[in-house]
Order: sequence, then C-alpha cells, then structure tokens
Amino acid sequence: MTDPDDIFDALRDETACTDRDLARLRALLPSDLSSVLGETRGDALPPTVAPMPPTPAPANRRWAWGLGAVAIAAAALFAVGQMQGPKDLPVALALSDADLGQRLSVGESVVLIPSGAGTVEGSTLSPRIAWEQGRIDVEVEPGKNIDLAVLTRDAEVRVKGTVFTVERDALGTTVRVSRGVVGVRCADGPEADVTLDQEQLCLPKTAGGLLGRARALQGAGADPSTVLESVELGLDRSEAGSAVDGELQVMRMELLAGRGDRAEALTAALAYLAGGAALRQDEILQFARDLGQGLPGCEALVAASDAAQLQQEGPACAAALAAPH
Repeated sequence: MTDPDDIFDALRDETACTDRDLARLRALLPSDLSSVLGETRGDALPPTVAPMPPTPAPANRRWAWGLGAVAIAAAALFAVGQMQGPKDLPVALALSDADLGQRLSVGESVVLIPSGAGTVEGSTLSPRIAWEQGRIDVEVEPGKNIDLAVLTRDAEVRVKGTVFTVERDALGTTVRVSRGVVGVRCADGPEADVTLDQEQLCLPKTAGGLLGRARALQGAGADPSTVLESVELGLDRSEAGSAVDGELQVMRMELLAGRGDRAEALTAALAYLAGGAALRQDEILQFARDLGQGLPGCEALVAASDAAQLQQEGPACAAALAAPH
C-alpha cells in the first residue's frame, strides 16, 4: 500500500501549504486512506471533489494510485485554500491632496476616499490611519475581521465593519457614520459607540488647538459664550507665560467685554498685566482704559499712563463697573 506520508510530503513540496495546514487537512480526512486512494477498485472520490467522468478500468495498481493521488491533491488544495483566507500584507501610504476624491483600496476589504492629508501604516488586515487634516471616508466590508483604526490628535476611531467619515479641522475631529457602528474615543473622554446617522465631535486636546477652535467659532459668528467655553478649556491646559496662554487671556477679556461683563473683563486685563507679559501690553493698557471711559470711579484708571498705575487704580474701577447702575 502507498504510504500516505509520501502524498503529504509531495503536497508540501508542490504547494504553499504549511505543516499546520497539512495537520488540519489530515484531521479532515479518514484515518484509512485506501478508499480515498482507490488502490483496489477506484472507489469514489472524497466528498470535497466533484465526480470525474467515467474512465477505463485501471491497467495496474500504479495507474489506480495515480487517480487517487490526483483526487487527494485536489482535496488538499481546496482545503488549504479555505484555510488561508485573506492575505495580511504590510502597508505604507502617504495620502495628500493629490489623492482628492480617489477610491484607494487597502487590501481586499478596505476602501479609503481621502480629501486631506495623512498616512496609512500597519497591514491590510490591521491598517492604522494617522489623519492630520481634512476629511477621509472609510468603507470596510463587514465580516472580514478587519482591525482598522483612524487616529487624529483629538480622537481614536475603531471600525466594527461599517462606512464612516472622519473630518479633522480647527473645530476638532468629527466622526459621522453612514452604516454600521464605530467606537470613538476622544482624547479627553471614554469610548462611545456611534451608529447610523449619528456623529461624535472630539474637541482639540491641546491649548493651541483650543485657541484655533475658539477663533474658528468666532469667525463663524458663534455666540460669545460658546466661544468662551473653548477659551476657558484652553486656559486650563495652557502653560502659564506661554504665547498661547497670553493669546487665550486676551481673547477671554475681549469676549467678556463683548457680552457685557465689563468688570470681569477689566479684572482679566489687570491679571494679564500683572503677569509681566510684554507682548501686547500697550494694547491691553488701552483696552482697560476704554472699559472705564465715562464711568464714575474709573477716572483715575482712564488717566493712568503705565501698567503700574493702571493696576493700582484698577480694583476701584472694577468695583464701580460691578456695582448695579
């Protein structure tokens, strides 16, 4: 009888199957391969192979063994193909405006439509998209065990078989879902699932990013109180004495004055000057004087000629501004 090990050795030599593939194939086949090999009567082929057309009776055992070997080889190749599944290949792509609107395939189950800038690394089954700016539409075929993530400075988005959009701009990172569900973890919060027709906004996590968001909101005509929320959050995250911290302080005092909180705006201006920042000092001095124009109790502040004198007269003026009129 022909040794089955010889057949499996031949499969290893002639195909890409591994020892693990062959071991799994052995488990699928009967322990006695004589019926599969058809060495005595040319018995039926294994159930994974379609019946062959009638052939003349084998002239000898060697020809019968040949038919059986072909049958077992076909069964093996079919089984190995079922085992292997999609290939996992390395990925390294740079996405830019040159790819605007193009459908880019990453492996067999992922399509990206970029309108901005970012990179794709990892592999075809586990792509990692580092998205810097703009919008990217992502399509992932369900049921393919794709472990895809989109990472921005503000958020991490993990796919669960879906179609979704990630847009990063001055306002933060916005995730919108067209099909399925994604898990979104904002930089400053827990993960939440976003489903069909929902969206999740992740705010910028840095003081500079929040300053940019506040300016974008202001440019779009947002209510001063809405803009002030981003400014206050930015101040909580800024480094005292830094340029970003100074810009946030100036924006805060202007927003306070804009919504009518003149006493609080003056207090903010005095705090800025007390910090010793030279940048925009003359501008802030004039801002403080303007707040006290024409108001009783603020005459000395309006007449102040330098930061030291203004800080000395400032508290009395702030109290006058805060008093009911």
